[in-house]
Amino acid sequence: ELLSTRIKSFPFREKPKISKSLPFELEDEIPFDVDSAVLEGKILSFNGNTAEVMTSAVIKENVSRFLDKLRSSGIEPTVLSSEGFALATLFEKWHDAPPERKPVVTMSEEDEQSQRSMHAVLHLGHTRSLLCIFEDSVLMSIRSFFWGGQRIAETLARKYQMPYLEALKVFQTKAFLLLSREGATQDQIVFSNTIGTVLDELVSELRISLL
Repeated sequence: ELLSTRIKSFPFREKPKISKSLPFELEDEIPFDVDSAVLEGKILSFNGNTAEVMTSAVIKENVSRFLDKLRSSGIEPTVLSSEGFALATLFEKWHDAPPERKPVVTMSEEDEQSQRSMHAVLHLGHTRSLLCIFEDSVLMSIRSFFWGGQRIAETLARKYQMPYLEALKVFQTKAFLLLSREGATQDQIVFSNTIGTVLDELVSELRISLL
């Protein structure tokens, strides 16, 4: 929630030129002053003399505060990345040069249907989850939303009137979803439905993010 990303098309391919142009390109795009932010551009693809870039911006004060916390714990970081970009390195061909292809911002519906190969990676956390969208193993979008396993544990605690920590342990060791009710007991059905109701919230968040 601390990082703002946008996909922009630049009329040149050189990374130094892209970096210098970021403040002008993002001035009206991000919800805070560009002078107070750290800006970065990740080249997604080239098309002739143009480059399609995923831009990112984070407020400098937030970066400084995070670095101070690390240093006060005796940690001197050499690399600082957002959770979404770090997760993407597990799936991207990050060692390859950006591919040559038609930019998404100018791609027609016919081009999308015939050329684009997309997949999504969902990382479920405790209080927040991440959705990363890839095209041919190149990161295209990151979405972070406030939904995590904590909600299931809290729902189990309320449903079965147990302490939260006990409910969390039950969720981690015994949780399940019934794909069929055939042969299941009433208690198993109720337990599965309790978790399923919470997961419906996750499905709703995913639909909104994908749209």
